[in-house]
Amino acid sequence: MNTARLAAELRTANAQLELQADQVALLAVEQERNRLAREIHDAVGHSLTVVGAQLEAAEALLKHDPSRALDSIQKAQRASREGLAEIRRSVASLRATPQEQRTLAESLTSLITGAERPGLKLVLQQSGKSRSLPSLVEISLYRCAQEGITNACRHSGASEIAVHLDFSSDAFIILSVTDNGRGFSRIPENSHGLKGLRERAALLNGEFFAGTEQQGGGCCRMIIPA
Repeated sequence: MNTARLAAELRTANAQLELQADQVALLAVEQERNRLAREIHDAVGHSLTVVGAQLEAAEALLKHDPSRALDSIQKAQRASREGLAEIRRSVASLRATPQEQRTLAESLTSLITGAERPGLKLVLQQSGKSRSLPSLVEISLYRCAQEGITNACRHSGASEIAVHLDFSSDAFIILSVTDNGRGFSRIPENSHGLKGLRERAALLNGEFFAGTEQQGGGCCRMIIPA
């Protein structure tokens, strides 16, 4: 087996491992959220049931036994406070990372904002109406944008970078990163990030292109069925 073939197989294996790692992470998040949903149902549901029962008892006792009615109201108040505390704990646990809480467009906006600097303008463009995408597709598109911006900043000498999210087709989603820099005729041999994106796209039955646009400037483009 020659070195080039071995390197290609290792890159493919690495891309597969990255996808599997994403799947494991997403499964772990889903399992944790299911656990918290059960906690909310059990703990908060119980508290609200107690509140309702105590208030019904207070209503029934109010006229002929006010002291016991007051006791039921106080118990309802305690149960209400306990339920609110459970909700706060659960909401705190459910808080996701900034990227998990955002849509893809919002994540890309944050990425662009973080990369802007004097002399370098970045813009986010969108075609078509946004729609829900599988998590692994979103992750791959985000990584394409991340790598495209990084390479343009490092190597192209560009003053403008555009990230274009295209929802125009119902069959696939396209993310492109273009710049007004030097471009390149082929993927640099040491650009493991770009090669990894190509292999990641292939694993999702998609395509990845990196090179120079006809009008000049560099371009990274990922097309994934979704």
